[in-house]
Amino acid sequence: MAAQRRHPGLAFFGPRRLGGAVYALLLLALAGAALAEGGRLVPAEANTLDTSDDEVLMLFISLAVVPIIAANFRYIRKVRHVRLLLCSFGCFALSAALTVAEGFVFAETLNYGEHLLLASAAALLAVWCGRAFAAPPQEGS
Repeated sequence: MAAQRRHPGLAFFGPRRLGGAVYALLLLALAGAALAEGGRLVPAEANTLDTSDDEVLMLFISLAVVPIIAANFRYIRKVRHVRLLLCSFGCFALSAALTVAEGFVFAETLNYGEHLLLASAAALLAVWCGRAFAAPPQEGS
């Protein structure tokens, strides 16, 4: 049986270290940007859109989690009812993207879509919690 071939970058870091490295770099970049702008991620004079710093930060964090999920998918797929959990995260990440996009175009429509996706994410997460942590059916009953 042939040995599995691994990507040389992932062989050094491993999936968990790679995820930690991505988070560390993201936090360092955000901290550097905040310090350079006097504690704000976007300069006050450039903030003419209706998008706040925390909405952009949530979008960056959501996008940073996607490669971590992809790198660790072989471990994540062992979680019970993982599709529900990933769909919940997808709804949450898409709502973060709509939140930022509503500052540019179609504010009312995208705001409605954002809240619909957040409600869907919460419902999917609640269903996942109910199914993943429910006691397995016992034999004979």
